[in-house]
Formats: sequence, C-alpha cells, structure tokens
Amino acid sequence: MTRRDRALMQLAQAETRAENPEVREHIRAAREAIRAVAPTGLQECPACGRVGVPEQIAVHDCDG
Repeated sequence: MTRRDRALMQLAQAETRAENPEVREHIRAAREAIRAVAPTGLQECPACGRVGVPEQIAVHDCDG
C-alpha cells in the first residue's frame, strides 16, 4: 500500500466517523483532490518508503 493509498484510507475512515456534516464534506473534498492528482510515474518501495522511478527502486540499496 502506497502512502497515497494510506492517506485515502485514513480520510475515508475519518469521513465515516465525523459527526459534523461540514467536516465530512471537507474530508470528501480532500479525498477527491488527492484522487485528481495525476500519477507521477514514481514508485514507492514497500519496505523503506523510498520513492523513485521504478527501474531505480527495483535496484536501490534498501535497509528494509
């Protein structure tokens, strides 16, 4: 799971727990804004979190 996926998951959970309708709408808008960001072509290492182009991530020195 990428950091983006984790952020979307956390916002989804916050949205379901928010009691104030205005707060839920702000959270919903934040989720949509994150989804609207164009993919960067970068990849995140699942072990250490380093971000780079897939070819570099595949061969980087990872402590994880």
